[in-house]
Amino acid sequence: MLNDLLSQVDDRHQRLLALDFAEHVVERFGDRTDRDNLPHCLELLAALTEALALGKAHERLIAAWREHARLVVASGRESDDMRDVVRSAVEASSWDLLAEAGIAGSHTMRRRLSCVSVAREARRAVGRCVGGAAEDVRAARWEEARWQVGRVVETAPCPQGRDSR
Repeated sequence: MLNDLLSQVDDRHQRLLALDFAEHVVERFGDRTDRDNLPHCLELLAALTEALALGKAHERLIAAWREHARLVVASGRESDDMRDVVRSAVEASSWDLLAEAGIAGSHTMRRRLSCVSVAREARRAVGRCVGGAAEDVRAARWEEARWQVGRVVETAPCPQGRDSR
């Protein structure tokens, strides 16, 4: 269902939804990450949203991206669910802006991630954060998928150009 909905949403809105999907996971499960990481993840997502509105990278985004790189190096490149979800949102929404600003190499990405990929990564992260019994993990991932579908319906304009509200 989510794939079908997203296939009808324009590119700009898919980029914003990718950021929304990541932000939702970070806000729900940010307590499961390194305490230095949480404010950074939220700042990077906010800076990305602002950059998309402007259509270009700006100083706030450049600073947030550099801090992201510093944290990745400091962690020894250990995986972190919040950082991984944010990274996938960056790759889906704004990598081209970062590459144009010269702060992310375009050669490091073969192709831009899709919003569907970010949604999937967000659900995986939710499952890992919940942990425990398989039923609990499935239920948490289902609820995240339900939220994602609701977010698309809530924010995306009607594909035929008519507002059905």
